[in-house]
Formats: sequence, C-alpha cells, structure tokens
Amino acid sequence: MRSFRNTQIYFRIDKPSVRNGFTLVELLVVIAIIGILVALLLPAVQSAREAARRTHCINNIKQLGIALHTYHDAFGTFPSGFDAGIERPNSTSAPNWCNQNAKYGAPWTVQILKWIEEAPQFDVLNIASGVYDGGNRTAGFLNTALLVPLGTYACPSRVVEDSQEIPYGSLASSYVGVQGGGEQAECANTACGTAGDRTWFSNGILFASSDIRIAEITDGSSNVFLVGETRYTYAPWAASGKMNACAFAQCFAGTLDPINLYPREGSNALMRGFSSNHPGGCHMLMADTSSHFVSESIDLDIYQQLGQRNSGLPLEGLPQ
Repeated sequence: MRSFRNTQIYFRIDKPSVRNGFTLVELLVVIAIIGILVALLLPAVQSAREAARRTHCINNIKQLGIALHTYHDAFGTFPSGFDAGIERPNSTSAPNWCNQNAKYGAPWTVQILKWIEEAPQFDVLNIASGVYDGGNRTAGFLNTALLVPLGTYACPSRVVEDSQEIPYGSLASSYVGVQGGGEQAECANTACGTAGDRTWFSNGILFASSDIRIAEITDGSSNVFLVGETRYTYAPWAASGKMNACAFAQCFAGTLDPINLYPREGSNALMRGFSSNHPGGCHMLMADTSSHFVSESIDLDIYQQLGQRNSGLPLEGLPQ
C-alpha cells in the first residue's frame, strides 16, 4: 500500500497587482467634478462679497448724511455744492448763470470734513481761497499732495472694479451731491466738448453757492435726494467746479438722465446723472439721512422729481 505521508502539495496563490495613482479617466472625472463645484460656489462667493461691499457703501453714504445734518445744525443751512462766490442762483436767474467767471471754492465734501472726523485734513486746505488757488494748487490742478485717501468717500465696489483705471487712485470720490433735476437743465456749457452736455440745476439741495435750509425742502426730506453714487468721475474727493464757458463741476450731479446710462468714465456724463458699480442701480441718500438702493429702471419722471426740493411731486415719494 502506497504511503502519502511525505507527500507535499503546493497551491499557487496569485496576488492582485498593485496600482499607483489614478488612471487618466479617473483624473479627468475628478477635475470635472471640481470644476462643477467651483462653478456652483463662485457666484455665491461673489454675491456675498458684493453684499458686504454694498453694506459698506450704505454705511458711507449714511455717514455723509449725518455729517451734512450736523453742518446744518451748526450753520443753519446745508453746505453749498461748492462755494462759487456768487449769489444763489434760482429759477429767475439769467439762463447763462453757470457761464459767468466765478470762484472755484470749497466743495461740500471739504466743508463737512470736521464732521466726518477729518479735521486735520480740513486744516491743510485753505478754503478761504479757491480750491485751485495758492497752496491748494500745483501745476494748474488741485494739489493732490495735500490730500489723503478717505474711506468715507470711496465705495468698495468701485475700488475693486476701477482700481486700475482711476487716475487719482484711492483719492477719487464715489459720491456727489444732488444739485437738482428735471427734464431740461437750467444752464449748461457753451464750450469745451459738446455744448449743452454739462448740465446745471439749482432746484436741489447741493448746487453752486447753495445755502438750503431744511424748511425749504417743501417736498419733504424723505422725498428728496441729497447725495448719490457715481462712477463717472475720477476726480479727487476735494475737487470743486468752474463756472465759465466750460461750466463743469465735479462734486454734484442732477437727476436728468437714467441711472447707469453711460460707461464708467466721462466728465460730461458726471453732471447728468448717477451711477455705480453695483448691479442694477445705485445708492441714494435722502434729505432725512435714509439711504435707498434705487433701481436703474425707476420711472424717469419720478426719478427727476426726486432730485428737486420743491416740485410738489411725487406725492408718495420714492417707490418701494
């Protein structure tokens, strides 16, 4: 009988092969998934950032409103849009009142510096003379070496969007006063570019040589614009205006043309309306210091009336 006692039986077990890394297909799938996630999340991140910038912008414009009212408490009137050294124009003024040679005096943005906690900046400017006179002037222009960037005058959305395009960089202002409004300007330039493009009003609150009291805002302070956003000017926040044939101001605008009608820059567009880098409209400060985001699709008649302090309309104020 055969013995199997010393017989050895061997089994072969194949080990599975080991792979290092992904296959090309797997890598492409992972990249595609990451791309989809980024595409889904990026708009939400951008939206959140813009919401934060809009909140900052609202805070800025409300601070300006408080400063303007504090100035009114101190002097009995709002500051002038800029000190032109002339009598306050009105509806009975000569039709060429904006073309007379006048002083390039301090704009409202300089006059309220003490009330936005910028007294040192106020002290380096000689507001008794014109903005472009004496030590305020260099090489024919505003002496920007005297100025420092002021966050209160800079909308964060504009800083982000236009930082590479603004000649004066962080000195540029994002806010201008509301000089008035309507279907037709009271006065305009007769030279320098296209005649009639630089439009002037005196039926608002902040215009050339204005000294408006709250009691004169007969439409109601909650129904009249006081300050608005702009992306049309790259001028420093202390820039003033000139009254001659060129008739150009850089510190206020009127409610003539619709919001965001023009491209970003353009001196002629500045005086004709308001604008911003926020999608769909811009922030406007009312004379009662409330701020609103006003849609660029607002009815033009209502928008023009909201720039006027005593139009009698709109009866219900700003549309909600």
